[in-house]
Amino acid sequence: MRKTKTLSTKILALFIAALMLLPMLAACKKGDGDTTDVPESTQPPSEAVTLDISEYTIIRETDSSDGYKECIKALRKGIEERTGIKLDMTEDFVYDGHGIEPKAKEILVGSTNREESKKYLRELREKDFIVTYENDRVIIIGGNVESTKRAVQYFLDTFVHSDEKSVIVYTNRVDLVKHDYAVGAVTLNGVSLGDYKVIYAADDLLAKYAAENFAAAVLDLVGVRLDVDSDKAAETDRELLVGATNRSASAELAGVTCGKGEYLLSGNGGKIVMLGDGYMVGGGASVGTGVGVGVGVGVGSGKPADVTVAASETPAVFEFSTPRNAILMIGDGMGRNHIEAAKKEGMKVFWADTLPNVGTCKTYSYSVIPLGKAEYTDSAASATALSSGYKTINGYVGMDHLKRARKNVRELAYEKGAKTAVITTDVITGATPAGFTAHCGSRNSTALIQSQIDALVNEGKIDWCQGSVGNALTSKTKEALATISADGSSFFMMLEEAYIDKNSHNNKYPEMISAVNRYNDAIAYVIEFVLMHPDTVLMITADHETGGVIKLNDGSFRFTRTSHSNADVPLFTMGSGTETLTNGVCNNVNIAKFIASVFGESNFGD
Repeated sequence: MRKTKTLSTKILALFIAALMLLPMLAACKKGDGDTTDVPESTQPPSEAVTLDISEYTIIRETDSSDGYKECIKALRKGIEERTGIKLDMTEDFVYDGHGIEPKAKEILVGSTNREESKKYLRELREKDFIVTYENDRVIIIGGNVESTKRAVQYFLDTFVHSDEKSVIVYTNRVDLVKHDYAVGAVTLNGVSLGDYKVIYAADDLLAKYAAENFAAAVLDLVGVRLDVDSDKAAETDRELLVGATNRSASAELAGVTCGKGEYLLSGNGGKIVMLGDGYMVGGGASVGTGVGVGVGVGVGSGKPADVTVAASETPAVFEFSTPRNAILMIGDGMGRNHIEAAKKEGMKVFWADTLPNVGTCKTYSYSVIPLGKAEYTDSAASATALSSGYKTINGYVGMDHLKRARKNVRELAYEKGAKTAVITTDVITGATPAGFTAHCGSRNSTALIQSQIDALVNEGKIDWCQGSVGNALTSKTKEALATISADGSSFFMMLEEAYIDKNSHNNKYPEMISAVNRYNDAIAYVIEFVLMHPDTVLMITADHETGGVIKLNDGSFRFTRTSHSNADVPLFTMGSGTETLTNGVCNNVNIAKFIASVFGESNFGD
């Protein structure tokens, strides 16, 4: 074993991730269809209360996701249809000292800051929900957005009476609907998993996102909601430590060095320490660990699972499994020097640089070769190559050079039963997202492109499709990935950061740097998501370089043009088999072909 005086700042872990990740577990996982919305136990009503519903206000959490906002709208619409009363809706924000206080009568939907919401949320596993009435408040809450949607519908069907145009609730009655989970109660070193708190190193973004992904995975499979906080929080007796935290249990292992692709999982009293090398912050999900094997025995039978994590100073190698999911991230216009410029301007590390496979990618279009035109690829042709495996004429979207529509990898994934998502900071009809959603002879035919996207959405042929997400790129990425991975089905996602390109066209240096940083943050989250889903492949690249960014003798960077260039773009990959893409210079069409192979298609593209 190798030791050093200091611990790597890029750390690892998440042992229990094995709970959620083993391919054998996915097959055993029960879906939402196994749950019927019938309360498991209901306390006998002591008193029926007919509410004057017009006096109530619907309350949601201030930072609610779009999914929770839809729950609110559905509740409001349902009450209005049944009673004729249209309720006000507002957020749970309370401005202390300025007279803005909670209303006397409220309908609380989801995880609001009201004590009643907090009380009942603690009783829920992810796919459970509760509907109850307390302190002049109706509480409607699920463990996640999907169960909250079911809770809203249950409330409307059970307590809102259209024939009498009334809402009747009961005191001392709690309607709790439980999901039948594949895994029963989980204990860790003999202590209930729910008694632990996930703590990450405050100065390590990868550790933060690894901790979040870990907690989400636990919630999904086991239904146990774990609090996640940085090591600036007060120390508790039971903690899952992710990264080089300030806790003494982490410090005791500061001499252990994890090699490339290795992680360390070690028990220390009430603390579980998870360390690692580089991007391996979430690497404790390794199938090869005894933890994973041990947990797998109890999963699928509905039996409780007990996990013992012994003290250890021996790192283990993370192993990816056979891929069934694919994520493609495109930094539009991003060349190598865009990344180096961002580093010079304060970006500590470009997270993709820490991945095991780093190479370059050719971007030329059919307009350049074989036609020999003095121009470089545009985003439409490059997106088509990346999505379909066909080089095409600049401006063509989803069509080859003869204007024949060609199947893209998102369409292929859908045909194979996978869930799909497209997310971009550009408008959704932009050239790059259009390459994965449309077939059109001109990138400028936005009405036609929009109509094709609308058809996909309306026909249920895409599960997440959102543009213009701006600074919400990472949070929307979280939502999209949670949606398409929720039921254990395979999935494909394309994510684009468009403003590296747009700001480079206009030679707006600070704005370009900002876009690279925004992209980098999303990359960090996705890397840790992939480690929690080791049957996933990740490819991070660009469609072309924009601005001809060069490095000057003084170490600064500047634009040399306002158009695209023919510079090769960086390519970063992780996951089983992706090393083939970085074995030499990759042609962008080969990315589409590789993604197609994940979904069982060996003859794809030109």
